[in-house]
Amino acid sequence: MSIYTTMHKLHIESIMRYGFILTILFFSIVFLGSSRKKSFFSKIYPHAQASGLRVRPPINLTIVVVTPGWSASEWCGGCLVLHRLAHVINSRFEPHEAQAFIASWAPPEIPDLNPFYRTALVPANFDLSRAIYVYPEVINGNPYNAARVVRWMLYYPGLNGGQNADGVIAFGDPIACYSMSFCVDLIPHLPWFNLSAADMQLHAIDRAHNISMLTNRSGVLFLDRKTKFYSKKRGNIYGLDTSPPNVPGATYVNREPNKADRLALFRKHERCYIFDPMTYCAVEAALMGCLTIVNPVPGVDRDEWQEAFGTGFAHGIAYGDSESELQFALATRHKLRERLETTQAEHDKSVVDWIQAMYSMQDFLWPWTV
Repeated sequence: MSIYTTMHKLHIESIMRYGFILTILFFSIVFLGSSRKKSFFSKIYPHAQASGLRVRPPINLTIVVVTPGWSASEWCGGCLVLHRLAHVINSRFEPHEAQAFIASWAPPEIPDLNPFYRTALVPANFDLSRAIYVYPEVINGNPYNAARVVRWMLYYPGLNGGQNADGVIAFGDPIACYSMSFCVDLIPHLPWFNLSAADMQLHAIDRAHNISMLTNRSGVLFLDRKTKFYSKKRGNIYGLDTSPPNVPGATYVNREPNKADRLALFRKHERCYIFDPMTYCAVEAALMGCLTIVNPVPGVDRDEWQEAFGTGFAHGIAYGDSESELQFALATRHKLRERLETTQAEHDKSVVDWIQAMYSMQDFLWPWTV
């Protein structure tokens, strides 16, 4: 072998070695060094704009959202946001850029759709070979045998009848995080993206709010939902107290009333005790003018709870029934509606950013489908 051949071989090996190292370094910075409050794309997008680079819109990107039917959203917040995800995608992008379809999480059952959303079922004979399937964390495995999968953490994995955290990691699929607290144990192991698609249901809340003058309130409500909470400081899940308040005649709010009936209860009652520190029902109750009290998590102060629940969402809600907390809830209730409007816009933008990230990184995330 000549000296030139040897040098050429060493040069190629060096390029491959250092190219691989640089590639790993780049994606380590992207995934592990980026802010946990921002998606990958939302972090690099401003820099791309500032440098004059044109960010290309997606082309022929197909998303399949696996979910129960819309009717389940009356009591299932995760079902609502799954349908909302498809709606926002179809509202913000042209079909030749990106489109989303709804698929049943229990086939052959056909899920019903929200008549006011821009959503549709998967058309017959539609090419789904490169579609990205979005599974919520409660779905175990890959029931559609999809080549491209994103697992959307809408709650703590394993705490609501679904796959545990180790199982999610074992699948090795990219994850999307509705809340970063749901993903804290997964981020070191998997590619992750921020993705929120909440529907604040402000129109329904406004309609309910205007039905009456909100006078002559009386009585006490209490409700529970998913009685779990993740503490960043302790890294533990706490079992929460779900005992009814020591108030004669307190009325339990069933898990599955329709939204209109639930809002009507909040509108008519004076006070509501809530035994789930993360439920959106607390926000609904506060917006209906009901004095809303979240039962405190043992060992977790207001600041820690508020960080997990959302700083803006905590307006108008008492954390415990001390006099100072009750006064805080009453004094800040007027800020809640404004914060929800801002949050709705932020959530919709996260969907747009996520779609762009999926399009830009699809060959990296699923190289076997290229």
